[in-house]
Amino acid sequence: MTKTKPHPSVVTDSETLAVQIASVSSAPYIAIDTEFMRERTYFPILCLVQIAAGDIAFAIDPLAKDIDLTPLYNLLADPKVVKVFHSASQDIELFYYATGTTPKSVFDTQVAAEVLGYGESASYATLVKKICKVEVDKSSRFTDWMRRPLSDAQIEYALTDVTYLCDVYEKLSADLEKKERIHWIDEEMKKLLDPEEYENTPEDSWRRIKTRGGSQKFLRAVKAIAAWREEKAKLENVPRQRILRDEILLEVAAVDPKSIDDLKNMRRLANMNVGGRLGEVLIGLLAAARDSDEVIEIKKEPPIHPSPALVELLKVVLKAQCETNLVTQKLIARSDDIDKIAALDEEVLLQSDMKCMHGWRFEVFGKAALELKNGKLLVGAKKQKIMLIPTA
Repeated sequence: MTKTKPHPSVVTDSETLAVQIASVSSAPYIAIDTEFMRERTYFPILCLVQIAAGDIAFAIDPLAKDIDLTPLYNLLADPKVVKVFHSASQDIELFYYATGTTPKSVFDTQVAAEVLGYGESASYATLVKKICKVEVDKSSRFTDWMRRPLSDAQIEYALTDVTYLCDVYEKLSADLEKKERIHWIDEEMKKLLDPEEYENTPEDSWRRIKTRGGSQKFLRAVKAIAAWREEKAKLENVPRQRILRDEILLEVAAVDPKSIDDLKNMRRLANMNVGGRLGEVLIGLLAAARDSDEVIEIKKEPPIHPSPALVELLKVVLKAQCETNLVTQKLIARSDDIDKIAALDEEVLLQSDMKCMHGWRFEVFGKAALELKNGKLLVGAKKQKIMLIPTA
């Protein structure tokens, strides 16, 4: 499959953007990709949007002066047009921050490739090579996309990320139809588009920090400082680690200094201005945490003791089912899931949030795993092929 290079086309004004979006708004699907920067900010900065549909391919410069991106956002919200991304989560997060909602009717080619046996987290370049028989030039992948002007070579590179995506989508969607796995993708897209996946609530931000447990006083301090840090990072639009690094936050919570002088004596804070507003805030947060009676629960799962023999049998069932269905094992279940299946009662498993106990993953593996535990499935072999044999 060959494809001519798209002529570099960049939309830099609102009028042209409205015309270009209208030219693809009646297409059954569009391929879309973004380039962004987030190294120096809390919120990602949208630097370029690439769109392709049929013979049309163009890029949008969101950094162009006075450009109104409303037509783009309206297209993303149109459920009649499928938006095809590759590895969509960061793109969706970006648009969620920009619009307050996630796009409608999304298809992620990386997820589709995983459920069709292309391997775990297959890259765009890998899929283009396998499906389109083309080597994608990735020489511009480290471009500073905020610099202007962008060269023709950079725009050509960026547009390549959507032109071949059309061919990849058509191949994968056809295979999904053929294998009757469209509902598998529907399940995955529902979770991918859940707004809660992209909400960073300050009160819950402490859960991202590896605390390894601790006293209630310590946990309250960690929670209070982390919530303040998250709010400040959002307000100032800077990375949270620039406000206060995790290791410093944990040390402050553990030492629990009572005064500015105590803060100044902490080695990790030697190069920070804790004699000013920062010190006052930290001491205030620690005092409030000290006086609080909030009980913070850390979800700890009780130890389990699975049968090693049963664990090995379940691994055989997983491998056999994944080979039969041409699905990556890690997409279905991981080692800790296998341990839980071996050790826990069926009722507990079915009520758990384990992915392999629900939806299409249950069809592929979870059901067979429970049947094995209940003596309704035997494992055998014939001509070097594993066989799963129902007992009834």
